Amino acid sequence: MTDDYYHFHELHMALIGERTSKIYRIGDEVKIRVARVSMDDIRLISNWSI
Repeated sequence: MTDDYYHFHELHMALIGERTSKIYRIGDEVKIRVARVSMDDIRLISNWSI
């Protein structure tokens, strides 16, 4: 999601692009790429795009 700056619209539970007006809602399909795994902290660091 580096193509725009997104604002969260709480009433509609959606992210809305400032420039593009793209709208992403809960339930939309996204792809993630695991960037690294921290076994010490037991967490995944991910990069995601829509």
